[in-house]
Amino acid sequence: MGVGFCASTGNPPDLSILTVGSGGYCSMGSICLLNATCQATLEEPDTRAQFGGVTQIGDLTNYRNPSLRIRNSPKVLNDLTKLKWPAGLVTLELSYDELSLIPAEMAWPSALSTLNLMVNKLTALPVIPPTVTSLDVQSNSMQSIANVDLSQLVSFKTNGNPITSFVNVTFSSKLKTFDCGTSTGTVAIQNFVVTPATYAALSSIGSSCSVLPIATDAALCAKANGVVKTIWTNNTICVYADPTTAPTTVSPDTAATTSSSSSTGVIVGVVVAVVVVAAALLGFCVYRRKQRAKEGSTTDNGPYTQQSTLNPTTETQYQSLDLTALAVHRLDPHDILLKSKIAAGAFGEVWRAEYKKELVAVKVLLPTRTSATDVQALIDEIKLMASFDSPHIVALIGATWTTPASMKCVLEYMDMGDLRDYLATHKPADFSWAAKLPCLHSIVRALVYLHSMQIIHRDLKSRNVLLDSVKGTKLTDFGVAREDTHETMTVGVGTYRWMAPEILQFNHYTVAADIFSFGMLLSEFDSHQIPYANTLNEKNGKPLVDTAIMGMVIAGTLKPTFSATMPEWLRDIATNCVAADPAGRPTAYKLAYIFREHIQESV
Repeated sequence: MGVGFCASTGNPPDLSILTVGSGGYCSMGSICLLNATCQATLEEPDTRAQFGGVTQIGDLTNYRNPSLRIRNSPKVLNDLTKLKWPAGLVTLELSYDELSLIPAEMAWPSALSTLNLMVNKLTALPVIPPTVTSLDVQSNSMQSIANVDLSQLVSFKTNGNPITSFVNVTFSSKLKTFDCGTSTGTVAIQNFVVTPATYAALSSIGSSCSVLPIATDAALCAKANGVVKTIWTNNTICVYADPTTAPTTVSPDTAATTSSSSSTGVIVGVVVAVVVVAAALLGFCVYRRKQRAKEGSTTDNGPYTQQSTLNPTTETQYQSLDLTALAVHRLDPHDILLKSKIAAGAFGEVWRAEYKKELVAVKVLLPTRTSATDVQALIDEIKLMASFDSPHIVALIGATWTTPASMKCVLEYMDMGDLRDYLATHKPADFSWAAKLPCLHSIVRALVYLHSMQIIHRDLKSRNVLLDSVKGTKLTDFGVAREDTHETMTVGVGTYRWMAPEILQFNHYTVAADIFSFGMLLSEFDSHQIPYANTLNEKNGKPLVDTAIMGMVIAGTLKPTFSATMPEWLRDIATNCVAADPAGRPTAYKLAYIFREHIQESV
C-alpha cells in the first residue's frame, strides 16, 4: 500500500504509516512513521529494525536493513497479500500481532531465510517459501501439524502451541534445532508419525520438547505399516516401515482436508486409540502432580521461597490464566538463585539474583498478593516486556514458575540501582547537568520507543529509572495494574506526585501523560528531591500529603518550580512538559530532537 493513502480524507486519527524515504515524505535513507496528514512523527535511519503500533505499511521496497521486526501491530496486517517487501530482506518478524491466518498467496521477500511468527493466533502452519531455513511459530494456536515438507529447515520452533498431532512432517539432515511442546505443559503430543528419514534427522539432534514423554501404541502403529521406535531417551514414536506408505505431501492450507486415502483411516484410528492412552497418561500425571502438591514444594533455592502447594480452591482460581505466550520465555527455576531483596512495593518485591552465574533482578509477587488478578497483571507485564527491544529499556531475561502463584519475572540487572536513591545520596554539585543530560536523553529515547508503539508507561518517576556503570540509564516497571490510592499511601510516597492531572481526574489520557511525568522527573533532577518535597501546608507548616497535592494539581493551583541552576533551555522544556493542557506539551520525538541538538553542542 502506498503512502498516498494517508493523504486521503476520512483517515482514522490514530493512523501510523510505516514507509521508507520516498515521495518527499521523509528523507532518502530514512524510515518514517507518518500520521493521517502525512507528517513524519518519527524519522530515523533505515538501520532501525523494529517498529510497533503501526496501522498501515507503505512502500518498503527501498528499505536497506536485512532485518525487520513489526510487533504489537494487529491492524497493519489485516491484508498481507498487498504488502510490498524489500527484496533484500533476510529476517522478518511479525510477532504479537494477533495474526490468525497467513494467506497462501503471500508474496514473501525473495531472499527471506529467517521467519518469526511467534505469539500470534495462527491455527495452521503457513505456506513458507523454500528459502526459509529458520521458522519460529512459538505460542500460537496450532493443534496439529501434518503433511508438510519442511526439509529445508535448519531450525523449527513450536513451543507453546496446543499441539496433539504431528503426522507426516518431513525433515532432513539439515535440521539442527527442533523445539516443541504444548501450551499447557500437561498434555503431550498424542500422535507422532514420521518417515524413516525424518526419524533419523530428529534422532541425530536431540530435542527440547519439554512435555514429553510421547507414547505410541505398538499394535496401532503396526496397522499403519509402522514400527515403534525410541527417540530422545524414553519416548516412542511411530515410524513408517516403508516410505511409500506415507500420505501424499500437500500444502498446509489443504492438509486439513486432503491426504492419501490409503492411510487416512489408519491415522484416524491411531489418533483415537492414542487419545485413549493419552487420557490414561494424563490422569496419571494429574494424580502425580496432586501427590507432589500434597508433599509440598518451594520455588528456587534462595532466601525467598513461596510455597507452591495448591488446594482445590486455589487451583480453580488460576484456571482462567493463559500462560501460552510465556512458554517461549520460560526458564528453569533451578537455574535461579535469589540473593538479597533490593526493592519492595505494595504488590511485589525485586530481588538480586543469579541466573546461570550471571547477575539478574527477579520480580516476585508478595505472598499476600497472589490472586488470579495479581498473577494475570504480572503475566501481562512479562508479555509486554517480551515485545520490547530497546537499549534504553531494561531487558526481559525470561519468566519462571512452578505454579501461577510463584510466577517470577527475570530482568536485566543494573548495578547502580535506581535514580531515586542515586539523587538522594549525591549532592547537585556532585552530579552536574553535563552528567545528567545523557541520562535524560536515554529516558527520552525510551519514551520515543514506547510512544512509537502506542504504549503509555503511566508510572514514570525516578524509582523506575535504573542506572548502570556500563549500560547507562534505562526505564523499567511496566506493570499494567497500578496501586490504588490507599495502598500506595501506605508504602511511602505513591506515584501521584508524578501523575498528569487528566489521569488524576480519571479522564481520557494519551502519551502526553508520560510527558507530564517527565516534567516532574526533571524537577527531581533539579532538586534531588521528590516533587513538592518542600511545599508546606499553610495552616500547620507541615509537608503536604499526597491527597492534598492531588487536589491542588487537579485544580491547577500547584506546579513544580525549577531553579536557576538548570540550563535555561531545559527549564523551558520542563515548564512546557507540565502544562495543564496535554496539547501544550511537547512530544517525545520533539524532546529527542532538542536533547540531541544540545548534547551535540556541548561536545
